[in-house]
Amino acid sequence: MFRKIFSKSDSTTLIDNELSPITWGYFSALKFKKEVTMNQQSEKALLNLEEFCSYLGIGKTKARELLKDPSSTFTFKIGNRYYANKKLLDKWLDRNSGN
Repeated sequence: MFRKIFSKSDSTTLIDNELSPITWGYFSALKFKKEVTMNQQSEKALLNLEEFCSYLGIGKTKARELLKDPSSTFTFKIGNRYYANKKLLDKWLDRNSGN
């Protein structure tokens, strides 16, 4: 008997004939870690490139384009890296989404 476990977050499929409690614990820990990461992300004031991509659901190329745009009001450059101020980004999204 085979069981399939599908993870919506990373499109990974695990096929195993028996899953031990340790394996289930591992998947629970991964889910918890992702939830904690998402909660930490919502508390951060600045989002780096990967967090910005995840927050908006866009790719890195488009994210860099938005962050490097001189007219963007939410971008901060620290050294050679670009960050998005989350509060200003939310305001920008509200203005540009028509809400």
